[in-house]
Amino acid sequence: MPADRLLGTLLRSLQTYTDQQDTPRLLSTAASLLTTLTNPLNTTLLAAQLLTAPAIWDRPEGLQTCLQCVGVFHSAAIAVVKHEAEVRENGTPASMPGQVSTAPRLSPEDWVRAVVKGANDRSERWKHLLVLGGLLIGFDSSDYEGIYKGLRRTLEEALVKAANLALEGVETGDELGGHCIVLVLNHSFGLLSDYERAQLDYDRLLPVLIGSAFFSAEGFQSAYFLGIVDQDVAQVLDGKFGWSSKSTSYHQVERILSRPLVSSMGPLSRLIAHAVENVKDAWLIQMMMEDLAGFARTMTVQWRLNKLSEIEPSEEQILLHEDAVGNTLPKLWRVLKSAMFAIVIVLRGVMGRFIGDAVLAADGVAPVIVTQTLHTLRNLYFISSRLGSNSFSQYTFTYLTAIDVLTNYSLQADAFLKHIKPVELGQIPQHPLDRCLDLFFLNTAEHFTLVLSPQTNEDLLVAAATPYLAAGGNNRLLPIFEAAHSAMLAVISAPQSAELTAKHLPFYVDALFKVFPTNLSPRQFRLAFKTLLTVTTPPSPISASQPLLPSTLLELLHHSALTASAAPLRADPASPAPATDNVAAPPLSEQAVLVLTLLDVLPSIPVATLEEWLPLAAALVNAVPDAEMREHCQLRFWETLNAGHMDAERSQLCVAWWNSRGGREAVLYGREGGMEVAGEGQGQKRVWLVWSLKEEEEKKKKKKKKKRKKKNLEVGLLGSTPFRCQVVYNDLCRIAMKVATSNRSEITLEAWLPTNWTGRFLSTGNGGVSGCIQYEDLAYTAGLGFATVGANNGHNGTRGLAFYQNDDVVADFVYRSLHTGVVIGKQLTTKYYGQDYRKSYYLGCSTGGRQGLKSVQDFPDDFDGVVAGAPAIAFNNLTSWSGNFFQITGDNTSESFVSQQLWSVVHTEVTAVRQVFSDYYGVNGSLIYSRMQPGSELTASRLLYNGIPFIYTADWFKYAIYENPNHDPATQTIQDAAYAHQKNPFNVETWNGDLSAFQKRGGKLLHYHGLQDFLISSDNSPRYYNHVSTTMGLPSSDLDQFYRFFRISGMGHCYGGPGAWQIGQRTIGAAGNPSNAQNNILLRMVEWVENGAAPETVTGTKFVNDTASLGVQFIRNHCKYPKRNVCVDPVNQVDPSAWKCV
Repeated sequence: MPADRLLGTLLRSLQTYTDQQDTPRLLSTAASLLTTLTNPLNTTLLAAQLLTAPAIWDRPEGLQTCLQCVGVFHSAAIAVVKHEAEVRENGTPASMPGQVSTAPRLSPEDWVRAVVKGANDRSERWKHLLVLGGLLIGFDSSDYEGIYKGLRRTLEEALVKAANLALEGVETGDELGGHCIVLVLNHSFGLLSDYERAQLDYDRLLPVLIGSAFFSAEGFQSAYFLGIVDQDVAQVLDGKFGWSSKSTSYHQVERILSRPLVSSMGPLSRLIAHAVENVKDAWLIQMMMEDLAGFARTMTVQWRLNKLSEIEPSEEQILLHEDAVGNTLPKLWRVLKSAMFAIVIVLRGVMGRFIGDAVLAADGVAPVIVTQTLHTLRNLYFISSRLGSNSFSQYTFTYLTAIDVLTNYSLQADAFLKHIKPVELGQIPQHPLDRCLDLFFLNTAEHFTLVLSPQTNEDLLVAAATPYLAAGGNNRLLPIFEAAHSAMLAVISAPQSAELTAKHLPFYVDALFKVFPTNLSPRQFRLAFKTLLTVTTPPSPISASQPLLPSTLLELLHHSALTASAAPLRADPASPAPATDNVAAPPLSEQAVLVLTLLDVLPSIPVATLEEWLPLAAALVNAVPDAEMREHCQLRFWETLNAGHMDAERSQLCVAWWNSRGGREAVLYGREGGMEVAGEGQGQKRVWLVWSLKEEEEKKKKKKKKKRKKKNLEVGLLGSTPFRCQVVYNDLCRIAMKVATSNRSEITLEAWLPTNWTGRFLSTGNGGVSGCIQYEDLAYTAGLGFATVGANNGHNGTRGLAFYQNDDVVADFVYRSLHTGVVIGKQLTTKYYGQDYRKSYYLGCSTGGRQGLKSVQDFPDDFDGVVAGAPAIAFNNLTSWSGNFFQITGDNTSESFVSQQLWSVVHTEVTAVRQVFSDYYGVNGSLIYSRMQPGSELTASRLLYNGIPFIYTADWFKYAIYENPNHDPATQTIQDAAYAHQKNPFNVETWNGDLSAFQKRGGKLLHYHGLQDFLISSDNSPRYYNHVSTTMGLPSSDLDQFYRFFRISGMGHCYGGPGAWQIGQRTIGAAGNPSNAQNNILLRMVEWVENGAAPETVTGTKFVNDTASLGVQFIRNHCKYPKRNVCVDPVNQVDPSAWKCV
């Protein structure tokens, strides 16, 4: 049928609505016809009819109809662009005989112009967004959108103008129009430029967004759907409660999930949060907060009226029918979690606006906003508590920020806590929802004990915690039991509560020992007892009136440890035993936990009492019958004495006891006059010292006659002080030597040569300005079969004093130590194994990352593959930048200083914060170093923003740059930075962008950087990558042949952090060594070098509590630069498929 006749038929069909009509077929025909009409007037006519046709709009199916219309213009735009691309590449395609031509004779620009003209005054303004949104999305969806940048910009501008005009119209009460505006903006907002986004009328948009998402029939229906569910929940034949998947309420839940706005609630919530941050009238935010608080309150009320709320989550499998457990209830929780996540994202936007909004931060408004926030989170707690306290970082940030602000307003905090106090204060309520709200109260109230009066602390917190403290026999309530203990400890620790502490301490101590270990985790018990001892020892107020309390508590603990069970406790994944020296703790008994508790409190014991308790503690350690548990206690004892927990007076006492009063013998050999320091188990050995090359050769000779017995040696280092252990995963030969690099400098070098050698050589790097061999990296890589070397970077210790007036030591630090170690290490490898190595590799981070890039730049033949993490490149500028933070904050008495507590929510001292997160510029406005990236502040506040000049900066400028020990780093200026950059000892800057020599010899470079790095800005790494690209004139596609860079979300400095940071760059215990190359960046490098398999992504793993033995918390694929990770499914954010590289 010719296009004109088909158009006439379609237009007639669109004029009348009938019950039998097939609307999707009509719209499909319209989409096809839009692309085939050759007359622009006909194109305009059809577009106009689609916006007014009675067949579509007399009885619209809500947003489904709007979405279908958007789809018409979206599909047509894709077809037009695809056809135009074919014409450009192949010429005009021919049509089959009798076929309607699919080749539009209008150019894409003319076609768009004709379609947009159809959005005229005959249709409502909000319908114009259906046209503009569909076209914009269609042109963006194509692989050829770059051709039409000008057209896209025009569509963006038109869409924003149309949205603003439509928002004026919906104020008259056109509900569908408002929903349609939200729908289109939600799908197209990510396509708008920052400039166009700024043109939106957010003051009109925000109320429409909130109304559509939470209160309309296209959103969450004001949460009233929960009440309808209860009508279909009934007891079935087997006595269980059922909610049938055939019920009306279940089908309604399914419809809610399929609604266009609900199914895309993740991006919609972020759009709302963006609107919150950009509205001009702050009063709108206060109105929105009231609406959200009302919505959350309705959810709680409706849930309480539902029979399902009477069932504990842990009992659902027992009390609910299988249809409810497997089908209906999970769908309901999907809806509830979607609503909760959306609200939290919006509240996060509100908290973020505090920093720059004087109206919201005013004393008359701020406490109201944060109180509403906490009320809202409380009413959502029956949902969020199912996910765990740390599963959603946005929730945690919002919750703690609101608390932090409210602690500045003691009267409002007092009123808030009285408003949310438990309904049955002093009793454990029967209803699970009330117990859930009790848990929220206890977790929240403990943060306010310092600002509450002693009377309020007693009347509210003590009264709420007391019934849970001594309760027993119900493991379902363990989280509330622990929250009650935390709240009680917070009250006891408050300085103003000394009389209250004396009054309730006997009861609490009795309850503490009664409930452990049945209803209290080892972690919580240890924390509780340590807190008790801290608040009862000087200088606490209670110590003056109760001087014997510390000794009484210690005696009670000692007696309990002697009589406690030695059987291993049941493992609790939520409360793992703390590791010692990075070695995962074995399963512990009640007795072992009590012994560890005593060791925990040694640094808090008064000096006079400490001398008495050191030998008693040693005897208790050796009273533990299980060898593995006892060894763990011994290591913890040494860690307590050696890790800096003691003050100077206590340390002096402990050193004397350990060295000359039999302490060492009592701890290590007190059980049988001798002790097996470490034993074999699960394929790994803990050793204090590995044997020398000569001893290894002798052992090899003996092995021919008899299989040698494996043993572990404990030796003294620095007198009688034991050396801290290093886990070794396989048999190996350790060679240690000193190598002179000049007549006044030398390096200490070690080579670890494993028996399971793979034919590969590897060198490790160093960290900071230190001269420490990275034994952990040696053990890790040797365990993977690499012949591994490591050196001390030319000096011993963690400071830079060795640089003073000795350029040779500086040269060792900059390049010579690593290169010398590589040359000698390769010779040793060849000599030891009797054959040459096949490939050579490098693994290092921080200073080690800089060393790796230094090798690539200056010694391209040293390695076939280099893995360089968080490299300290632009080194002089980096040290200047690190030192500049003291100039920004001043010391901790300065008005500009931002305390660690305030870094979680900064609503004052904005100037200092902005300077921290701004690029650092120097003389003539030249860039010294990139900004510190947000997200690192909590850790960085302890290291860089702590009111003390950064130690590495101080050492580098004192001893390497100025060679003046009296140089004051507190006076550093941009002139000092310029001088250091100009001096650049031995080119430590490591900023050469020409890697052509490394490229030509076939070398491969994998570069990674954690996006929450708190020592080296993660913005500096892409700056170097782009510098290499510019210098070599290579785009990313060409650089990919030998250089790939990955940004690791949620990783701190080299390791650690809330993200999936374990990428195989280091070990976290034998169970945490991913053997799959996809999960191990070092093995990915091997695959690339030896098999040509270059990585497109690097898979990271997040272990539960960063402990491999506890299992995997989540996995995430990290993207190759310049792509970045984007969450496309926030509800299921721990699922790897919820993240995409874009």
